Amino acid sequence: MKGLDTFRRILFVPVACCFILAGTPALRAGDCDANTPAPGCTAKNIILLIADGCGYNHIAAADFYEYGQTGLQVYEDFPIQFAMSTYAVGGGYDPNLAWQDFDYVMSGATDSAASATAIATGIKTYSGRLNIDTNGNAVMNVAERAELLGKATGVVTTVPFSHSTPAGFAAHNISRDNFGQIAEEMIYDSALDVIMGTGHPAYNNNGGQRRPANFTYFGKSQTFLDVFNGTAGADADGIDDPWVFISTLQEFRDLAAGPAPKRLFGLPQVFETLQQRRSGSTKAAPFQVPLTATVPALDEMTRAALNVLDDDPDGFFVMIEGGAIDWTGHQNQAGRLIEEMLDFNRAVRAVVDWVETNSDWNQTIVMVTADHETGYITGPGSGHNPRGPVWNNLVNNGKGKVPAMEWHISSHTNSLVPLFAKGCGAGLFSDYIDGNDPVRGPYVDNTDIGKVIFSLLNHPPVADAGEDRTVYADTNNIARAALDGNDSYDDDGDNLTYQWSWTIDGNSCEANGVTAEIELPAGEHNIRLVVNDTFADSCPDETVITVVGPVRSNLRLLPRRLNRQSHNSKVLAILRLPAGIGKDQIDANQPMLLYPPKISPASQYAFQSDRNGSLHSTIFAFFYKSDITKGITEDGPVELRLTGRLTSGQYFYGSDEITIAPQPPRRWWRRNFRSKR
Repeated sequence: MKGLDTFRRILFVPVACCFILAGTPALRAGDCDANTPAPGCTAKNIILLIADGCGYNHIAAADFYEYGQTGLQVYEDFPIQFAMSTYAVGGGYDPNLAWQDFDYVMSGATDSAASATAIATGIKTYSGRLNIDTNGNAVMNVAERAELLGKATGVVTTVPFSHSTPAGFAAHNISRDNFGQIAEEMIYDSALDVIMGTGHPAYNNNGGQRRPANFTYFGKSQTFLDVFNGTAGADADGIDDPWVFISTLQEFRDLAAGPAPKRLFGLPQVFETLQQRRSGSTKAAPFQVPLTATVPALDEMTRAALNVLDDDPDGFFVMIEGGAIDWTGHQNQAGRLIEEMLDFNRAVRAVVDWVETNSDWNQTIVMVTADHETGYITGPGSGHNPRGPVWNNLVNNGKGKVPAMEWHISSHTNSLVPLFAKGCGAGLFSDYIDGNDPVRGPYVDNTDIGKVIFSLLNHPPVADAGEDRTVYADTNNIARAALDGNDSYDDDGDNLTYQWSWTIDGNSCEANGVTAEIELPAGEHNIRLVVNDTFADSCPDETVITVVGPVRSNLRLLPRRLNRQSHNSKVLAILRLPAGIGKDQIDANQPMLLYPPKISPASQYAFQSDRNGSLHSTIFAFFYKSDITKGITEDGPVELRLTGRLTSGQYFYGSDEITIAPQPPRRWWRRNFRSKR
């Protein structure tokens, strides 16, 4: 057995009926999943940054303000850049309609919960759900997968820690609004090592103390007190790891370097957002309303989180969210949008600095994206036009000035959002392109982020279908062959499922289970095994089973006619085997059988002769007539078959026809019997 021990369920699973395959290309051994990481690349660290509600023009607005031109953000130089669709289950994105109808993207949008679930799990669900699929089942997310592999994990956000996006990487709930349940799962049940976000019950949106406390994002006061007092905490390894609680600006800054606790709960002294919900004119230019000075910036929280997480020698996964970008979109706040975007961009630069200082791009991947677009930002004069819809560019007013732009909605849109990636495994996104947008170019889907991360967090299983072998068909030309995949393995210790497949005369057959027993006709059969560890298929492995048919021989039965009441008590079967088979090749331990009615001979003898240098063997077998006539109920001609086996395992047989005569009438029997006397 190679690799780590694998959890298995040894089951006999019945073989599926064969069905006609029409136009399906045959897969050969050695075909591998194209989405497995390239050899030599091990993603030790996985860093995902999400600008909640950010579209292409959100980035452009921040670029114009910060640099006076676009394209200078560090992530805008990443080698992998695609657009990304974000719709929830049941939705879709049509790239042609999106640029033919100005209103097209205003419907069919996802919410942050469904999008977080898609990104974190690789599956789509209904809006409002967190890691719960359309059937109501809890689904594993990438943070949980990372924990199973021994990695540290964390979530960081500028909005409440139990809000949709961070919760999407930690909790499972039917409704994003169940903040108390979500907080309890994150704090008491999850294996996260870092949680950072707002929601402090003792502070308001300006960072001032409030009375009474508001425990909305904790659900109840005791949950907060357990974290605050360092009594809450449980880890997937079964060892209690209480949360270390920090909240002051200096505590966040002090954790940017140096010794760090194993688990950290960072709760800035503010209620809903770090800055976006502070008092003052919400329509003011960026930074015209002074920032709240007592809370950390996202880049400071990011540095503190990385300092905790990078202590794990196995690496880490972290999701860092600029959550209030979305909040500015809902309020159509251009000034505060730019503030939040600049804060997010600084966090990305902090991540890149960490990679290039403490790690490298060969063992770390950084992805920057959004969960959806909010606000439908365009340049002035966009919208419906007698000649067709118009999308104008933002107007650059120069560095330090808000560009001219328009908002068209105060909610989410179904627009494509940008995706940037760099580092180990980033090229895997090229395997997931869903289509080509006439403006944004090739695009992937938000579920593809989860799929790529899962592939980076997984060593694909290895299938072993067993050695090639020869089996022997019975006299009906059918052999029963045992399939055994017990030598397949998975280095991650995941449970495996097994799928066997083969073809018979153009018909496709399959069986499931680590072992299976199947029937094969004479000939050579390629039996293909693929194992799956929930996250990826193995490369297929094949075993060749050669089924050798039976040896046809010449059979003569005497007498040729059997009267049910005749006195001949035995039937002689003379079976001549093909030339070249010696009598020592006949398996004496396997009794010969006569069909019907499946009886063994009373005695049998084998003789061998050598004619012209070739062996010739003949078997003489005697059967009781009464055994034959009792087992055959109908009178008339009947074909009997005599079978046996060679020491190699190959069967031989011969067929001959005799006649079963009916019992004579009683008077006829007496007259003939008396005359003979």
